[in-house]
Amino acid sequence: MKRYSAALVTALGLALASQAAIANFVVNNAHPDFRDGKLYLNADMDLSLNEKVEEALNKGIPLKFLFEVRLKRKREILWNETIAQWQMVRQLKYHALSSQYLLSTDGNNQVESFTALRQALRNCGTLSDYEFPMTHFPGKDDTYQLEVRVSLDIEALPAPLRPVAYTSLDWRLNSGWTTWPARH
Repeated sequence: MKRYSAALVTALGLALASQAAIANFVVNNAHPDFRDGKLYLNADMDLSLNEKVEEALNKGIPLKFLFEVRLKRKREILWNETIAQWQMVRQLKYHALSSQYLLSTDGNNQVESFTALRQALRNCGTLSDYEFPMTHFPGKDDTYQLEVRVSLDIEALPAPLRPVAYTSLDWRLNSGWTTWPARH
């Protein structure tokens, strides 16, 4: 019996450790707005890096943050219907010569520079009226919800670093899916 108790305690400890590693990103709030045939999203996320990931960034490894958004129509009987889904990527890299953190968004040619990592991460995790195109506009009579997740894109890391990232909990930075009401 003691052997099973020890195994249970070990399994529980590993589960809690993995949850702690996953919970480094937090979606604090997300406010969708539907207008002009688009979804405009305002969101605030905390993106904190652990020592290993921060060290890699400061040594020249660019980091890509994957923002995933899903719009779902709530249904009483069946599971919620996915109406639309989008992805957006932001890249953060450190420029050693200028001692600046450079932040860019895929599909946008603008690059913002920051002197402090904390400031760059705060800006990376803030979406202000970010546009997502819609092919199906929500009806006024239905109830909708928005699901948001942000994660570190391990696939975007340099090939020699990927095996380490896949096997280490330090690189599994993810907010998990969060759900927010979406009213038309």
